[in-house]
Amino acid sequence: MRPIKAHTLRDLLECSRRVWLDAHGDVTERIEPPPSFAQARGRSFEIFARQRYGTLRPVPSATWDESVAVTRDLMTQGVRVIAGASLERPHPHHPDLLVRGRIDLLVRAAGSIRDEALYFPVEVKMVREVRPEDRLQLDCYLWLLESDREGPEQGEFWLPGRPPEWIDISPHRYDEVRLLDAFRGVGDVLRQASAPPIYLTGHCDSCPWHAHCRTAANAEGAITLLNGLSRRSWESLIAAGLQTVDQVADQPPEALRRLKGIGPATVHQLISSARALRDRDAVLLQPLPEALFRPIVMLDIETGLSFQEQGLPWSYGWSDVNGDLHAAVVARYSDADQTILPDGRPVRLLRDYAEGWRMIADYAEAHDALVYHWSGYDSGIMRQTAPPDAAEILNRRMRDLLHVFRQCVMLPVRGRSIKTVAAYLGYAYPPASDYAQAWNDYRRWLMENDRAALQRAMAYQLADVEAMLIARDWLVRRAAGEA
Repeated sequence: MRPIKAHTLRDLLECSRRVWLDAHGDVTERIEPPPSFAQARGRSFEIFARQRYGTLRPVPSATWDESVAVTRDLMTQGVRVIAGASLERPHPHHPDLLVRGRIDLLVRAAGSIRDEALYFPVEVKMVREVRPEDRLQLDCYLWLLESDREGPEQGEFWLPGRPPEWIDISPHRYDEVRLLDAFRGVGDVLRQASAPPIYLTGHCDSCPWHAHCRTAANAEGAITLLNGLSRRSWESLIAAGLQTVDQVADQPPEALRRLKGIGPATVHQLISSARALRDRDAVLLQPLPEALFRPIVMLDIETGLSFQEQGLPWSYGWSDVNGDLHAAVVARYSDADQTILPDGRPVRLLRDYAEGWRMIADYAEAHDALVYHWSGYDSGIMRQTAPPDAAEILNRRMRDLLHVFRQCVMLPVRGRSIKTVAAYLGYAYPPASDYAQAWNDYRRWLMENDRAALQRAMAYQLADVEAMLIARDWLVRRAAGEA
C-alpha cells in the first residue's frame, strides 16, 4: 500500500499541487528546505509544553514499522503519556493507501484503567488560534486511534499562553464528516493525470517542491507570478482559461471585471503587474504622496523569536534626517550607555524596549520628521509595546513605505518584501543574513559579550534601513523620469 501522512490533509487545504507531487512527482526535484526558525521556535515550545507531564515515554524512530509496534505496545501497557506516537490505518475509500500519523502526545484519559486504557491526542502548535488545517490534522489522529479500539471523540491543542502557565489548552471535538470529505478530496487529487496549477504563497517557502514550482512558474509565465493575486482571483482566472502573464496583460479591463472576485482595484493591479512582468520594466501607477518629500526617518525593528519573547523588540535600526544610520539594542543588565563594535560603529544600549520607542519618538518630534517603515508589522508592534507617550507621537508620524510602493509603482518581480525590492534595485544584503541568525547573534552577545556576533546582527538590522533609503530614493527618481 502507498503511505500518505496525516499532514497530507493539511496540504490539501493549502496546496493540492503538493499532494499530487508528493505522490507522483520526480523525487530528484524535491529539495528539503532547512529548518526555519519558526519551526525551531515551535519545537522549543513543544519541549516546554511536554514538561507539563514530567517523565514521558518517547517512541523510537529507527523505522516506521518499529515506531508503530512500540506505540501499540506502550498503549497496551497503559503508559500515561506517549511522546511521538506513530499510528497507521488503511484509507477509508482507497484500500491501496495507508494513512500514517505521528502524534505529539498521546495522553491516557483520566479514569481509564491500564488494561483498557483510552488515549486522547494532544497537538502542540506555535499559533495563537487554531486553524482549519490544524483541526483536520487532529481529526485524522482521532480517526487513527479508532483502528485498535474505540477511539476518543475529543483531543486537545496546546497553544502559547501568557505567564505564569504559558500554555492555553483548546479542546477539539472530532468531526467525521469533515475528515471523510478531506479523504475524498485527497483521492480526487491523486487520480488526476497531471499536477494542479501552481499557486505560490507564503507557505511555499517551507515546501520541498518550492524550487520546482517556482522554476516551472517562471518558465510558463504562470499567472501566480502576478502581484496582488488572491486565491479567489487566481481560481477565476484559471477557470476563464487565463493561465499566463501575457494573456492577462492583453486583456481589456472590462473582461477581467466580469470574473468573480475581481473588482476595479484588483483589475488595475493585475494588468499593471502583468505588463511589468511582460515588459520587464516598472510601471508607475499614480503620483507620489507629498509626505514622501518631508524630513524622513527610516525605521526597522527586530523582535524576539523565542515563544516567551515573541513580538517584543530587541533591536532598533533607523536613519536620521541626513540619511546616517544608527542602531540600538536592549541590554537590560548593562550599566553602559553604548558599546563600540569591532568596525567602529557605536550601538546604543537600552534598558528596555520602551526606551527604544521613546528614543525614536523624541527624535522624530524634535525634527518634525515622518517615520517610515516597511509593512504594517513595525507599527503593529509599536501599538502593542510602546509606552503611551511615545505611541501618541508615533501614531501621528509613522508611515508604511510598502503601502506607498503598492499604490505608486508595480515592479517586474513577484513579491514586495523589502529584500525582493532591494534585490531588483541592485542592493545586496550581507551574505547569509536573516532575522533568525540576527536573533541568535544577539543572544550570543548577551551571554558571551561577543561583539563580532552583535556586529553581524547590526549589519542585518541596518541593511533593512539602508534598503528602504535606496527604495525611497529610487521611487523619487523614477517618478521624476531619472531612473
